[in-house]
Amino acid sequence: MKALLNDYEIPFHGLKEGIHEYDFDVSPEFFQSFDNTDYTGGRLKVKVLLHKEPQLLILNFSISGYVRVICDLCLEEFDCPVTSNEVIYIKFGADYEELDNNIVIIPQDEIRINIAQFIFEFAILNLPVRKVHPLNKDGISLCNPEMLKKIAEYSNHNYEHSDPRWDILRNLL
Repeated sequence: MKALLNDYEIPFHGLKEGIHEYDFDVSPEFFQSFDNTDYTGGRLKVKVLLHKEPQLLILNFSISGYVRVICDLCLEEFDCPVTSNEVIYIKFGADYEELDNNIVIIPQDEIRINIAQFIFEFAILNLPVRKVHPLNKDGISLCNPEMLKKIAEYSNHNYEHSDPRWDILRNLL
């Protein structure tokens, strides 16, 4: 699987200063290369604009597509759309170091950079916090109907017994 991640290397040594464009197609196998069972697949289109300067590389990422996630409500997988526009600044130094979320130092003698980890992180971090199946055109959830019935069955609490302390507080409203 690690060989797959080598497809996401950008050789910058020998490039002229200026802007260079790269396009990548991310397949479901890409997500399986990372040790994370929450994201089992997906398809992404990634466009990277590399702006090369004498002691700095600026990588502009534009990502769109979907990531296969597990629904927080019904626990079934679905394809969640994702879009992302991010920037990474790469400086040259003695050792590899991440100074900030978007500033990375790489060794001076490096001749290429692998952007697979950046793509994975940008895609995952731009997913919604609550991942739930979308609604269909009629406004009905695409979640598993059997699971929705079970949730409704077990979440229907009977409030016949009331606590007088809470009743007094409810009367204040």
